[in-house]
Amino acid sequence: MTLQEAAINAKLQELGTGWQRQGKHLILHETFGNFVDAMAFAQAITPLAETQGHHPDLEIGWGRCTVLLTTHDAGGLTEKDFSLAKAVDRIR
Repeated sequence: MTLQEAAINAKLQELGTGWQRQGKHLILHETFGNFVDAMAFAQAITPLAETQGHHPDLEIGWGRCTVLLTTHDAGGLTEKDFSLAKAVDRIR
């Protein structure tokens, strides 16, 4: 079940800096000094996503990794998205 606006706004306040909401997505743009560090960050997200059974879209380039979270089958943001975002915050 998707979260209501008030719940989304409250949960956004619980996340680390850098997370933004764009429509039905939570987005984090991380920057790094090189491609290897960006890939390492993306690879560190992999076991978190597998454990939670919730997989983000990742966009990786030289010195950058963007994390996009949404619950596709629910059509928007759910507890799953915020749970994974908090897990990502712990590895940042």
